[in-house]
Amino acid sequence: MHQAQTKKNAVISYYTPHMVDTETHDGWVLYDVKKITESLEKEFMRYVERLKDPVQKELRKKFCKKWRFIIEKGQGLK
Repeated sequence: MHQAQTKKNAVISYYTPHMVDTETHDGWVLYDVKKITESLEKEFMRYVERLKDPVQKELRKKFCKKWRFIIEKGQGLK
């Protein structure tokens, strides 16, 4: 989890031909919010399916370790 922020010559759009478009407008980078969101959702679902797979023990171990860390950090904020 992190905060994202655009830099100079970056534009958030819903109408680009690609997820990240560096060619349509010279000197600008356009990020298509819809395409990025759809791609992230698909990747998240693939990740969830991998977590459910009994063979993926190491992946689940790392997932649990990270969530333990996040929970412990959150409890320190109380």
